[in-house]
Amino acid sequence: MSADPTLRWDEQEGTLRRRLEKLTPRGEPGRGPGEQPRAILIGGQQAAGKTTTQKLVHRALGKEGVASYDGDDNATAHPRYEAIMRANGIHGQAIVQHNLPSRLHFACLQHLRTGEPKYDVVASHPLQREDWAKGWVDGFRDNGYRVSAVYIATNESNSLLGIANRYQQDRDDRGYGRWVDPAWHDESYTGVPQTAHALESQGYVDDIYVVNRDGHTCCTRTTATPMARCSARRAPRRRSSTSVTARPPPRSETGSSGSPTTWFNIATRCFRRSNPTCERRWTRRYDASSRDPRLARTPASSHPTTGSTTG
Repeated sequence: MSADPTLRWDEQEGTLRRRLEKLTPRGEPGRGPGEQPRAILIGGQQAAGKTTTQKLVHRALGKEGVASYDGDDNATAHPRYEAIMRANGIHGQAIVQHNLPSRLHFACLQHLRTGEPKYDVVASHPLQREDWAKGWVDGFRDNGYRVSAVYIATNESNSLLGIANRYQQDRDDRGYGRWVDPAWHDESYTGVPQTAHALESQGYVDDIYVVNRDGHTCCTRTTATPMARCSARRAPRRRSSTSVTARPPPRSETGSSGSPTTWFNIATRCFRRSNPTCERRWTRRYDASSRDPRLARTPASSHPTTGSTTG
């Protein structure tokens, strides 16, 4: 097969059609009468663990009636995706994305936000810049969605190892892999905590969660209950990251303390704290997934890169 990345006009239309068809859930939304549709936006630097969390949340909400969107997956709609990836090594993903229809990302978001019926949506993007994150939120909120932001907090050593491990594992399994420029990773890692703080302190989202890659919730805040519940220590009982699919917790569960400054300080420690145990476990993740019950339920897959960086 040819590895020419350039798309003819008819191929562009076909790429757009295939992507929109794949985005559309097969079932009907499962909400009750008068219940708002939900948009759950999962952020964090590249290889932080967004794809694993996205799969868990999607499964918990119900795959048949919930849409799942990751801008990095747009590349797979290119008719010569595999040939281009095999021919171009670490540059393959960037070459494919550069040659996709320019309107593809926007068309996907519009399809999700304004289509009928309105499906609940689980989407991932680094959300590392305040203007980009607010653009994502505005697009859904302006169309009647309740918007929750979920940030995956992990030290940069974990995610950098994840980038390399994912690429090599995919090369071994499929003959090609998706590489992420470490500079993109570093930009996201630097920007994520401040952006998460901006969304929380300005009340820009209905709910915000910070979870680690093991599924423990570090911090939560919801507009329904303005007090935060924050814990910088490991939770005594394992909390799956699918807890973000629950409706806002009652006041009795959110505690009675936690100023925005406290929330930010604790959340930042979650982002920055190094966890050597987690690092060692991450290097074995694809070879010993059975040791983690979440991974036993969800096959290992590549974590997202920046997706559409202007998202």
